[in-house]
Amino acid sequence: MSNNNLQNDIDLGNFNPQLQTKLLVHGWRSNEESDTVQNIKNNYLSKRNLNIVTVDYRDIAANNFYFTPAFQIREVGKYIAELIDYLVIAKNASIADFHLIGHSLGSHLAGYAASFTTTGKVGRVTGLDPAILGFEWSGPESRLDHTDAAFVDVIHTAAGSCGFRDPIGHVDFYPNGGILQPGCGSNTCSHGRAHHLFAESILTPLFYSYPSSTWATFVQGEYNRSEMVRMGDAASPDARGLFFLQTNPRSPYAMGPLFGTFGFFWDTLNLLNGK
Repeated sequence: MSNNNLQNDIDLGNFNPQLQTKLLVHGWRSNEESDTVQNIKNNYLSKRNLNIVTVDYRDIAANNFYFTPAFQIREVGKYIAELIDYLVIAKNASIADFHLIGHSLGSHLAGYAASFTTTGKVGRVTGLDPAILGFEWSGPESRLDHTDAAFVDVIHTAAGSCGFRDPIGHVDFYPNGGILQPGCGSNTCSHGRAHHLFAESILTPLFYSYPSSTWATFVQGEYNRSEMVRMGDAASPDARGLFFLQTNPRSPYAMGPLFGTFGFFWDTLNLLNGK
């Protein structure tokens, strides 16, 4: 698609090049009307003035055979990259102000889009439990990875089942170990929890996470509270490595800071009791 056609296909009348641009990407068998996109969009607009672009590739994502859209999202990524380059060239937007946020299959699509831009490096890509199926053995050029943007942060909530297990960003967050989430009885629920956590993080800075080598060492209290990093929207672009945290089983999910090992195990007991 040529740049000449972009303005005809997309309404850019309200685009303000002086503002940050959040570009939201849904996953498989979803669309821009889903809570995956709408909760994040609405929370952002309730807090500050931004450009919000929602990507709707439902005609591809609706295919019941997963591997068809998994293969086709590369072309969708090229289309989005062309839009970003157009906004940088024709609208004088700064490419550093673009933040792409994708869930599941949309995480890799966002990575493709960021990697295909020709006007510079996108400021940030956030992967919300990037899909593992079809990508677990792929090289960095075929999935989301830390080279796609100046800052890539990833939230893992169904690692090893629906979502990627291995760290693939500059910083990777593993709430509750990144596997089965509190309040979820299935991998599908845990997979979707990533976008709910991110949506809530726009409204609160209380997703405190701490560096550790594994969830097991974190549970044992082997972490440094002074190296806390906020997970989600407020994540520091300087953060690097693996970070762990607990969340509540239902909204509000954020638990705030940990106060010592005893407090950690007390909170764990409450989680197990569903409190």
